[in-house]
Amino acid sequence: MATQDQVAAHIDLSGRQVRDLLRRGILPASKGRGGLDVNACRHAYIRYLRGLRTKQVAQPDSTDIDVDRERVLNLRADTRLKELKEAQLRKELAPVDLLQWVLHKTCAQISEALGRIPQRVKKRVPRLSKTEMEIVRREVVKCQKVAAEAKLDFDEYEHGEALQSRSIPPI
Repeated sequence: MATQDQVAAHIDLSGRQVRDLLRRGILPASKGRGGLDVNACRHAYIRYLRGLRTKQVAQPDSTDIDVDRERVLNLRADTRLKELKEAQLRKELAPVDLLQWVLHKTCAQISEALGRIPQRVKKRVPRLSKTEMEIVRREVVKCQKVAAEAKLDFDEYEHGEALQSRSIPPI
C-alpha cells in the first residue's frame, strides 16, 4: 500500500495529477490512509493512456490550473486596483453617481441663472416690446430644456465624441 505521492513518483506524475485521476475515477480509490495499490494504479494508468491513444477514452478537459499564470493575473489585478485607488486619492477619478449628482446640480444652477435673464434684460432695456421679450423668454426656455436633458453618456466618451467641443443647438 502507498500514498498518493508514492504513486505519483512511481508513475512519474505530480501529486495534483494523481489526485485528479483519482477524482475522475481513472485510478482505483484508496482503501484508507496510504491505501493505494501501486500495481493497480500503474495498470489503470496504462489502460487509461492506451484508451487515450486509441481514442476509446475521451481527452480530459484542461482543467489543470496554471498556478504561475494565476499568480501573474492576480498580481496584475492587484496592481490595477492599487493604481485606481491612488488615482482616486489624487482626485483623478470619481464615482459615477457623484458625477451624475454634480451634473444635475450644475444644470439646475444654469437653468436658474438662465431664468433670470429676461428680467435683467427688461430692467436694462425697458423700451423692448412684449414681442421682443417673449422671443428672449422662448430662447431662454430652449436653453433651459437643453440643460435639463443633460446626462452622462459614457458611450460617447469612449468614442472620443465627448472631447469635441459641443455647443447649444442653433435656434
